[in-house]
Amino acid sequence: MNIYFTGSIYFRKDHKDFFERIVKRAEDLGHTIKADHILDVSMDDIRNKTLDTSTKYYKKVVKWIGKCDLVIAEMSFPSTINIGHEVTMALEQNKTILAFHEIGYESVFLKGMDDENFIYLEYDGSNLEDVVEEGLEYAKGRQLKRFNLMLEPELINYLNKLSKKNRKPKSSHIRELIRMDMKKQNN
Repeated sequence: MNIYFTGSIYFRKDHKDFFERIVKRAEDLGHTIKADHILDVSMDDIRNKTLDTSTKYYKKVVKWIGKCDLVIAEMSFPSTINIGHEVTMALEQNKTILAFHEIGYESVFLKGMDDENFIYLEYDGSNLEDVVEEGLEYAKGRQLKRFNLMLEPELINYLNKLSKKNRKPKSSHIRELIRMDMKKQNN
């Protein structure tokens, strides 16, 4: 997949290692990830941008988000307006967002977000690569073909509760059931 990465440049000093580990894990799994605009820029570079260079940069970000398959956002510092704007642009384009946050840096606001394309994932220093891999595997599954399914209200209510409880889309639960059935059939 073609991935756009974003994270707080201001707070990067505290989380640069996590940023780099997220990017490296995605690359190790064979994905292409645009991250140099976050990893290789300094605060002085940001402060010294003119109106013209800021405008060009903004247009580049819009283009990168438009061309990506998914967005990875490290959101341990959710009050960062730039990240929020990038995520909003991606959601408006129906992109999947894997929003990572370190344990202890959870946003009450984002935790309550109810959008199938926004996946809020918690990590710590010891499990970051595993969480990234699981998130990317899940996102890859979202690249599937649409299939409409008619269900009774009772089943829909159950799926809604299950989805909210496990913070997974309803379609994910249905796919898991089908995979379990396929596994039984192959045994």
